[in-house]
Amino acid sequence: NIVEKQNEKKEAVMAMVDARHELNAARKQYNAAQVNLKKLQKSGDAESLTKAEEELDNLKETYEAAKTEFKTAFENKQQVVKSNVEETTKDNSAAETEDK
Repeated sequence: NIVEKQNEKKEAVMAMVDARHELNAARKQYNAAQVNLKKLQKSGDAESLTKAEEELDNLKETYEAAKTEFKTAFENKQQVVKSNVEETTKDNSAAETEDK
């Protein structure tokens, strides 16, 4: 039972870490696209500017999706940890009652 709880927690943490890495990668791409757009705005090339704006919009959608995915994974991890703590507390109080 304890091993199952540890495995659940481990899997939840791994999923959260993977989601965090995806979020960080999406954020880097989004920020790079913003910098590129600002450079293109200074250059005044209308065609490149339009493409950069479209790319920025696409990367923003990807970033928002990654943010939502991370939030879901984080909440799942919190729930798993919370339920494991509650179950452990119940098990410990039951064991203390049996000892008396």
